[in-house]
Amino acid sequence: HAQAKAMFLFIYYCNGMNFSDVMNLRYENIDGDFLHFYRQKTIRTRKEQVPVRLFLIDEAKEIIAQFGQKMETTKSYIFDYLNDTMTDEEKYTKRKYHRDQFNKRLKTITKMIGLTTNLSSYVARHSWATTLLRHDIPIGFISKGLGHSSILTTEKYLADFTDERKKDVGNILSNIGKEDT
Repeated sequence: HAQAKAMFLFIYYCNGMNFSDVMNLRYENIDGDFLHFYRQKTIRTRKEQVPVRLFLIDEAKEIIAQFGQKMETTKSYIFDYLNDTMTDEEKYTKRKYHRDQFNKRLKTITKMIGLTTNLSSYVARHSWATTLLRHDIPIGFISKGLGHSSILTTEKYLADFTDERKKDVGNILSNIGKEDT
């Protein structure tokens, strides 16, 4: 389960990257301290592809060092999920299989540590976005980091997570003037 935990954290550290995007990473996607990639989800649906570019923090680099495969060329996949001898159909099947296995392992970890919310790759993605939102990072930055084509998509994505923030604001408002009495 160590690899599942590491991959969950890698997703979180890397803008909440989709697990499919993690599986497709190659060493050529690393440019010094930065990682750039195109989202697999939108590769066929968007006319103009805009890369997601993120700063690779040390913790993410450590996960690559520990769980990545040896770089033979810059075209080598970082993680050992796919290879270039596979057909597109085989790659699709492997991505689905590994994502399902990853989420099953996270479910086991959830039970082991007694969480009430099941961990998943999606939870890592939402956690990244929510953490930034709660630290007052502009939605435009979050939207670009998630690889969304529109801020409206990000606002819909984050809508479920703003109720807690609304309660915080309500508590602030209800306490105004009470400190003076």
